[in-house]
Amino acid sequence: MSTTIDPTWTELSAKLQTNPSDFTTWESLLDHSTKNLSKITPEETLTRFRICYDSALSRYPNLEQYWINYASWEYKLGYTERCLDIYNRALTIIPSSLKIWCEYLEFLSYKAGYSYETVLKKYQEAEVLIGDHYHSFGFWKGYLKFEKLYQGKSIYYYNLLKKCLDLPLYHYAEFFSMWFKEIDSMTKDTAPMIIKKEELPKKFKITEAQLSAKGVTDSMIADLKVKLKKIYTDVYITTQFKSHELFKYENQIKLEYFVPNVYKSYQELTNWDQYLTFISKNPSNANSSAKATQRSVNLFERALISLASYPQFWIQYAEYHLSQGNTLDAKNILYRSLQYLNEGNNLPVYNLIIDLELSLNEYGKVYELIRSLLEYREVVSLELYLRFIEVQYLFMINDKEGKNSDNSKGQFKRYIVDLFDSGSISLNFQTSILVHLFEYFKDESINNLSFLTELNKDDKFNACIEYHMIRLKLSLHSNGKNKNKISELNKLYFDIYSNFQNDEEARDKLDHWFEMYLSYQQHDESGDERTEDSLGRLFEIDCLRTFNDF
Repeated sequence: MSTTIDPTWTELSAKLQTNPSDFTTWESLLDHSTKNLSKITPEETLTRFRICYDSALSRYPNLEQYWINYASWEYKLGYTERCLDIYNRALTIIPSSLKIWCEYLEFLSYKAGYSYETVLKKYQEAEVLIGDHYHSFGFWKGYLKFEKLYQGKSIYYYNLLKKCLDLPLYHYAEFFSMWFKEIDSMTKDTAPMIIKKEELPKKFKITEAQLSAKGVTDSMIADLKVKLKKIYTDVYITTQFKSHELFKYENQIKLEYFVPNVYKSYQELTNWDQYLTFISKNPSNANSSAKATQRSVNLFERALISLASYPQFWIQYAEYHLSQGNTLDAKNILYRSLQYLNEGNNLPVYNLIIDLELSLNEYGKVYELIRSLLEYREVVSLELYLRFIEVQYLFMINDKEGKNSDNSKGQFKRYIVDLFDSGSISLNFQTSILVHLFEYFKDESINNLSFLTELNKDDKFNACIEYHMIRLKLSLHSNGKNKNKISELNKLYFDIYSNFQNDEEARDKLDHWFEMYLSYQQHDESGDERTEDSLGRLFEIDCLRTFNDF
């Protein structure tokens, strides 16, 4: 079978191979792939069309309208099962897409030929995921229309409509208008469906038997209408307040859909952050903790459709789950975020993943994760090196058997020496790493630090080592007593050392002064024992005296 060459398709594909982030070219390719498609289009052309859409949506999975377009084309071409598969794929990736759910449910309700029960389950599934969306009026209208078409104004229909009255939506008033019309037209036949039987004795002072009896009077129905309107006028006021409470955030959302290479303003990002925080910390609109959690999750999922390339929102989402005690959900969210982020902005997410895995004692998993990052990232940050060294150190101190402790320490030390000798990191990186090494070893015997001198080839770390050795001696000298005072002395020493670290004479005087402090007699001339505070005061006085001339 011969292959037809499509020069336009070939040209556009070549452009994308050179620059796969050029969304304008993607749009041109998708438009070209759907030109003149029909049920008699050759299979080769259909294959190209599907390759184009699959490739584009693989790269930009949050393009809601493109998923809908793809599914619509498959239906037009006579491939109903392919159409359904595309909708299901889309909702697996972006489960809180109001736009896709509404199109999908419309298709299931009137085109797919499915049974009432099958489609109803999908509506119920969608209700959990998008029912509290501020702009979900169209979804609920479609849900009510579907129920009325198949079952008439059933009890389920009236319960759905009543459910809408409690939702703080943008078009909340439309549902109240519908509900008050139902009250106005209520008869003794529809009253049992409009009023829940458990409400009858408490709110209306009548029994279920009275309401369903043949002898129910018109005056009784009229009285019920008055009471119902009063009750639901109060509900209206409550829902109105809640809707207005959300409107101040919703009104600041300028572009809710994902558009490649279009960046949000600082104001819009701040608004989303505040909106998510408000919903997470104010569950008053939900009548149960489970619904409050679902509402927060739904808003995060909705936000991430357009904000997937911003790591701070994935982190905020994960931290919300952590606040609820859902560590596994938090971890899954962070791993999921990596497909939307890039090397330039994903390190904060990796750091949180590392922290979570370490909290679960997954040292081996973290080791392999960081090692792969160091190996494949074009630019490796100091922070990543430090995390890797931290994990190596944790391996060493968490040797459960205790049999290989010396060997673990030896491997750790050898790794550091080899890293410094490799020439792969700058002197500034090496100095910062050295500082962290002192921090790791601060609680160990000072003799265990001797290996650090191996790193000091050509005396390049003299100043750094001198300063941190002094800090360690001071820490050991305190024996854990009077930590606040020791912290103050450390700061004083650091401030002076920073000013004179390039002045060898000044450093010598500073080191001499510190040794004097360590050698102060523990008793004063009268024989009384000196406290740490009094030693500290001597320390500060001598410090000022020593450096007064500099």
